[in-house]
Amino acid sequence: MNRCSTHSPFGPLLIVLCLLLLPVQLKATSVKAGVSQAVQAATEQLSSTYLKANSRAKITVKTPDTRLRLSTCAHTPHTPPPQAPLKFGKVTIKVSCEQPQQWSIYLSAMVLQPVFVWSSSQNIPRNTIIGTDDIKLSETWLAQPAAGAIQNADQIIGMQSRQLIQSNQVIKERLLRQPLVIKKGHQLVAQVHQPGFSISTQVIALQDGAKGETIKVENSKTGKLLFARISPLGTLVIE
Repeated sequence: MNRCSTHSPFGPLLIVLCLLLLPVQLKATSVKAGVSQAVQAATEQLSSTYLKANSRAKITVKTPDTRLRLSTCAHTPHTPPPQAPLKFGKVTIKVSCEQPQQWSIYLSAMVLQPVFVWSSSQNIPRNTIIGTDDIKLSETWLAQPAAGAIQNADQIIGMQSRQLIQSNQVIKERLLRQPLVIKKGHQLVAQVHQPGFSISTQVIALQDGAKGETIKVENSKTGKLLFARISPLGTLVIE
């Protein structure tokens, strides 16, 4: 039903009211359209730039506060391309309009890239030698590869877990160590190297240790505390 009909005895008054309200309604529609134009222009610019450079990217432009008002732009709003080198994560892009009203706005966006990571396929208890069945390769969307994440399976298989690794946890360097070849309490023979001579002595390991590490040992005869390096062959060397 047309509420502005002139057939009503109040027709002239209703027409005046409708004319007064009409510009307000049109303006409300136009200012919302400007925000939508800005978001769309930013999305298209970022997609064009990042997908051209990286072939795959996930882009989300944050919608501004709903109270923001921007008039409808007569053309596609201008968005300068991001500067090289492109960065992933949180980015800011400027969107501007010249006609019929001049405005500009900075929009925040999140740009993610696909990253392949090795994660645990099941719970891996502490001090477990990791095998091929313990890990899996999966794709995830990140701003940057996780710090310390290992991307080569050869650097994981055969290593030993320093702690419990939960199922689906990303495998990082800090979670792994070379397999222990010496355990605390073991009685061992250590080589003592000094300028001009070398001798062997009985020691007790006071710490667990892997190849390349230095551990505390105790001389079995004198009780003296010493530091011994575990050689690549798994033997102890006191220098």
